[in-house]
Amino acid sequence: MLLALSLVALALLVPPPAAWGQTAEQEPSPVTFKDVLANPADPQLNYRFARQQVEAGDLTGAAVTLERILITYPNLQDIRLFYAVVLYRLDNYLEAEAEFRRINIEQLPDALKGEVEKYLALIERRRRQTRFYAIAGVGIQFDTNATAAPSSERVSVLNVLFPVSGAEDDFGFFARGTFGFSHDLGLQLESDVVGELTLFAREQVEVESQDLKLVFGNLGTVHHFTWGDLEPGVGFGWLELSGQTFYHAFAPRLAVKRRLNKDLLLRGETSLTYESFHGIRESQTASDRTGPRYEFGAGFDYTLTPVNLLRVMGIVTRKDAREDFEEYDGMRLEATLTTLLFGDHFLQTGLMLGYRSYDDPDTFLSSRTRRDEFALARLAYGLPLSSVVRRVTGAPSDKLLEDVLVVPSIELYRQNSNITNFDYDNVRLMLSLTKRFDF
Repeated sequence: MLLALSLVALALLVPPPAAWGQTAEQEPSPVTFKDVLANPADPQLNYRFARQQVEAGDLTGAAVTLERILITYPNLQDIRLFYAVVLYRLDNYLEAEAEFRRINIEQLPDALKGEVEKYLALIERRRRQTRFYAIAGVGIQFDTNATAAPSSERVSVLNVLFPVSGAEDDFGFFARGTFGFSHDLGLQLESDVVGELTLFAREQVEVESQDLKLVFGNLGTVHHFTWGDLEPGVGFGWLELSGQTFYHAFAPRLAVKRRLNKDLLLRGETSLTYESFHGIRESQTASDRTGPRYEFGAGFDYTLTPVNLLRVMGIVTRKDAREDFEEYDGMRLEATLTTLLFGDHFLQTGLMLGYRSYDDPDTFLSSRTRRDEFALARLAYGLPLSSVVRRVTGAPSDKLLEDVLVVPSIELYRQNSNITNFDYDNVRLMLSLTKRFDF
């Protein structure tokens, strides 16, 4: 997705050379194929048509149009860069590499000079049978209700309401490390082995009961068929809360993807997660929740425009547990819109809505059978650290800062419950720095 967005960004960054007589802002639009046929040797007209083809997702057509320009005008280095990137997106790595190596970097605009080296490195990694990546990140967060205290400042015990402390805000510092790989099995049927392991730790300033350490990962295969992809695998997780082992899980899963056209990708997934909870000081009865959780999901990715990707998933859940009052049926809807703003900046907007309906009442708390409704809204803005440094200091980009993202975000969470103990809200502000390594 990010590579596709970066291709559109590159199209916007490559202006027609001044010798062509017009700037991008002065361009009339749209250009039709009839216009191109009437003026096949006009480089400006063909360039504008190629940009339209990229924005419409017709990369093959754009490659033909750009090649036509370069046959007549072989010294247009920025157009050759555009052509090479289109070939790369078409998975034609051999010809893409040849075009990248033919480019005279010194004749490129300053904003594009680093693109050649970046794409040559990407091509080299794509050719490897086994590829690895790592992601490192640190950040800070602030919660207005770090303890998930009930909004009413009361809890129910044996149907009697008792006052409790209200919401407590707190800062937390976190660090994350992810390591993953993919290995091409070299079979006639295109198949890969893929895996990922993530370690996450968070330390709270005041509310130490929310200190946590988390390890989770997955291992599986991806099988590419003409109709789509089949992805069987297993996931696993372990959570330490307040210095005590609280949770571990094992989850066989199966995902299916099918692309209907250039804009629409259908998704389906199912999983069986066996969850084991352990009692800790803050939750002596947590083991009552031990048992399997079944999930079935379906959704789609839809490219609304070349710079807007919408992902929607609907997920049905069934949770079984040792105690009937911890068993529930649930459903949630997740939607995320990712928008490329300019360059490598992006805006991500997310919304999740759902409910959980429990089987029986927990009579120690209330005679009511619990039902929760929840909503989470998230807004995140991502920008390269190099662009921040460049704007503040005026210095050119440092190679060390490549692939470092600054991501400020805000999350609003609200849970309505018919039992006051579980009725609460929280606002979370986060700022994170992440860097990706590919090797």
